[in-house]
Amino acid sequence: CATTIASPILPISPKWRNCSRSSSCKSARTQKDNLLAHTLLDLAHDSVILLDRAGTVVRWNGGSERLYGWSSAEALGQELHALLKTRFPDPAATIESRLHEEGHWAGELQQTRSDGALLWVRSHWTTKDDTADALHRPSTTALPPAQTAAPPPHPSPH
Repeated sequence: CATTIASPILPISPKWRNCSRSSSCKSARTQKDNLLAHTLLDLAHDSVILLDRAGTVVRWNGGSERLYGWSSAEALGQELHALLKTRFPDPAATIESRLHEEGHWAGELQQTRSDGALLWVRSHWTTKDDTADALHRPSTTALPPAQTAAPPPHPSPH
């Protein structure tokens, strides 16, 4: 599941062009880059969720709101798989192990929307483990009803 986001190219202000030495200028540029990244995440049609090492939601984009029905304010700080009542195709420990060994995992999950409706999703997880607070990035897309199968045998361990 790859997400491509098309956006108009934003003009670079002249004050940013010669800003390589000043720390306050770098900080302002970093803040602007972060704002742009968050804006692009919210424009994505797919659900893109950022988790901390403990599996707690730290970012919930507009695609997640549309797919699952919870607002960002409702999802932030929640343990993702408890919130969505995720059922895994393999034991969660096996998936987590593969995620950390290979840097990514992809598969189909059964999850629950805020209104209680069951939902099958194709999910792709990547991890960035080079900082003290590793981030998991699940990206999910809903599967059409014709592609649903029997529920996976492994409920979330949470």
